[in-house]
Amino acid sequence: MKIKPESAKNVVRRLEKNGFIFTHQKGSHRYFLKKQNEKQFLTCVSMHSGDLPVGTIAAIIRQSGLGREGFYK
Repeated sequence: MKIKPESAKNVVRRLEKNGFIFTHQKGSHRYFLKKQNEKQFLTCVSMHSGDLPVGTIAAIIRQSGLGREGFYK
């Protein structure tokens, strides 16, 4: 599946749908955490207007441990 630019709000919705919870915010960056067995996945989403670049979304997917299919389901 190809990664396309999308808004930060949509990325946050996808993370929350996959079990991530909001932990804290520093400036315009929101941090989300998911504990799975003994592993922890922490990722950061910059809440700016407009769409997030493809590289940023790819980094969020990598940090979340979901993979593209898991992120977009």
